Amino acid sequence: MQTIFITAPLDDKLSTAFAAHIAIALAEHFQTALIDGNAHHDALQMFLAKRHHLNLASDTHLPVPAYFAWHKNVFEQLSGQYDFAVVNAKNLNDAARADILVILASSDDEIHLLSKTDGEFAKAVWEAKKRRAAGGNDAFSSVVIASEASNNKQLVKTASMMGYLLTPLMKNPALYIKGFERGMTILDKNLPAFQQDFGVEDFFARRNFKEMMEYILAHRSAK
Repeated sequence: MQTIFITAPLDDKLSTAFAAHIAIALAEHFQTALIDGNAHHDALQMFLAKRHHLNLASDTHLPVPAYFAWHKNVFEQLSGQYDFAVVNAKNLNDAARADILVILASSDDEIHLLSKTDGEFAKAVWEAKKRRAAGGNDAFSSVVIASEASNNKQLVKTASMMGYLLTPLMKNPALYIKGFERGMTILDKNLPAFQQDFGVEDFFARRNFKEMMEYILAHRSAK
């Protein structure tokens, strides 16, 4: 099972919506578990409930990953049953279990936090990598997705020093949250049942997401 951790230094609303998008994209072709490390907010549970309702109301077959709330033995529970586990991670305490760590930075404040070589976030990533190495595992990749609207010059300068891989920039992050609140992703909107909701900006966001997804999957650590 390949494990993808999704997190953000500040904006957990966007990282939650993006984790849902990743899990939905994978669930179309693989057995996929969506693990909620922020379950007390119940946003992912509501998203999946709305998605089940859309399937019933519109007679569609939208992919729906299996949902699990985070607990200390969750990976043992999933072992042998799933191809992928996508973790909506509130923090990096258990990131040593990741095969790839995806960090969203949609604001200048988040870019600044990621760019501080001696900052708390960088230390947390480093500690997770050390714990993973101590378990005899290959290091996970740290992939950063920055927003097109943020000032990324500082991050580009420090990425190699910090060990970050930079994906294509995210276009229009608000679309991820907008669809998420309705139980939809930007991947669904071109389906016949939802084409009235599919605009030009969705077309470009969908293409952009696929580019980011391809980059993420290409940089998974070897099992």
